Amino acid sequence: MKNIRKLKISILTLILLILLYNMKYHNYLLLEIKYEDANKRAELGHLFYEKNDKIAFNLTIGVFVYNIRNGNIENSFNFNAEKAFGIDTYYNVNMSEDEKNIIIFGIRDHNILKDYYFKYNLKNRKVVK
Repeated sequence: MKNIRKLKISILTLILLILLYNMKYHNYLLLEIKYEDANKRAELGHLFYEKNDKIAFNLTIGVFVYNIRNGNIENSFNFNAEKAFGIDTYYNVNMSEDEKNIIIFGIRDHNILKDYYFKYNLKNRKVVK
């Protein structure tokens, strides 16, 4: 079962890298995802959400929500952690309990920053603090 999941993510990663070449976002914390920025090696993503018809995962180039039933990317973005949380930070993500937002939290020196976090709304594609 885990091998099948890893295979699905690997295949989706290749598909996503091709599809994301021209996507643009205009929020100051969201970055354009470019194929040129992707690692040129096989990269397994971090699967942080899975339901019967959807999965969500992140790679070094961004966060993706993939609809398994329709076979397409429903949502994708990359987040500027340094602008949001400060220098020498990176981010990680979780799906909210209501499944309407992706929670973005900063990490520095292997510690989660607990002062604040961001929510990316999947419907309107906006980030709020």
